[in-house]
Amino acid sequence: MDSSRPRAGSLIIGGFGGIGSALAAELERREPEGLVLRSSRQPPEADGLRLDLEDPDSMEQLAAALPGVLQAGNAELRRILVCSGTLHAPEQKPERRLADLQAAAFQRVMNINALGPLLLARALTPLLAKDSPTMIASVSARVGSIGDNRLGGWYSYRCSKAALNMGFRTLAHELRRTHPLCTPLLYHPGTVDTALSAPFTRQPGAQRTVFSPAQAAGYFADVIAAHSDTHELAFVDWKNTAIDW
Repeated sequence: MDSSRPRAGSLIIGGFGGIGSALAAELERREPEGLVLRSSRQPPEADGLRLDLEDPDSMEQLAAALPGVLQAGNAELRRILVCSGTLHAPEQKPERRLADLQAAAFQRVMNINALGPLLLARALTPLLAKDSPTMIASVSARVGSIGDNRLGGWYSYRCSKAALNMGFRTLAHELRRTHPLCTPLLYHPGTVDTALSAPFTRQPGAQRTVFSPAQAAGYFADVIAAHSDTHELAFVDWKNTAIDW
């Protein structure tokens, strides 16, 4: 490593959740010379940065604080990795039919899963290194694929991930002009044993492949490495197989 260059800094949004926490550990293991920063809506007092995908002010506050944090760690921002999202809440379940659709729940899912990452990109992409390969990646979902929708249902979640995908596709055109060394990436991790998927994976008789957070993080890190210097938008799964838009 060239000691005269800043360290590679990775910022994980949702870095204390199931996938985000495991990804932070995986990147620290693979890249011990780098700096991994984590944010959360309510981070541990000494270990993280505050970021709420429903609060644009928190994004601007993070953007203002981040240069000092990076400078203190002798690092430059090379990766923004969004691992946050929502599927359900105690008062909100994925819709099985149109009659279940509720405006407030739909808007909240859209704000967190689609609008939040784009507002975050608006706040943080100006901080990305300009002369090094960089990346902005977000966890998406195969159910956000319009071409792959064969079952229906889950209106809010499907629409939010489809909107996220379109947002990143639009962002990719802009990044070619402003950050030509930046790779935009959308990643489907499969079904992971986290609080998000628990109501659907722990039911009696549920039959699907479920990855541990550590497995999911390993696959995500593999995909990040595979796309680290392509500078082209991709929407892929944990096997690095392209998903139909």
